[in-house]
Amino acid sequence: MTRAAWFHCFSGIAGDMALGALIDAGAPVDEVWALLERLPVDGWTLTVEPTLRGGIAGTDVRVGSADQAHHGHAHHRRASEILAMVDGAGFPDRMAHRARAT
Repeated sequence: MTRAAWFHCFSGIAGDMALGALIDAGAPVDEVWALLERLPVDGWTLTVEPTLRGGIAGTDVRVGSADQAHHGHAHHRRASEILAMVDGAGFPDRMAHRARAT
């Protein structure tokens, strides 16, 4: 059986919204956390909570960083730095390919 997710992003989508939808659909939070820990980035947090807005239930995911909490802004990286981080994380091939394509 093939499973597919379709996002109708007629006006865009934020990463936290997409991650919340995928976790709500069954992606294991512990596995998401473990994969993110492979990246050479310190001081981040991942908060996952059930939410109800306008009568619609979902999962609220918030990704935070120590930089944002203390300085009000995030650290900026060049695409080449991010791609090197993805390459060095040891992600499964399919995941690394999709991350690089994104």
